[in-house]
Amino acid sequence: MHKMLKMVKNSWLFFAQPENLTAMNNVLGQLSPHSGSAAPSDRFQKAGAEMLSKSKTAQFFDRDTTPEMAKAAMQLMVDFMLEPESMMEILEEIEEERSRIFGG
Repeated sequence: MHKMLKMVKNSWLFFAQPENLTAMNNVLGQLSPHSGSAAPSDRFQKAGAEMLSKSKTAQFFDRDTTPEMAKAAMQLMVDFMLEPESMMEILEEIEEERSRIFGG
């Protein structure tokens, strides 16, 4: 099992590099979640990246938001995965956290 964990860790480290994410996302036709990745060359992806850069919301909120909001939201996502039937309560709670952290 130790060998498998090492392989997984090495895979994650490889894909965490901006140049590798850029290459992978170019093949997949997606925007890279890494802020250090190269700008997309596809005109639709460029338009999407530009729109997101001007947005007051975050595309990858666990990376682009405050640590406090990311922690709260990630825990609520786990709660949703474990209890999808509690979706409305979880949505209300995430809105309460957003309001508490960012105001209004």
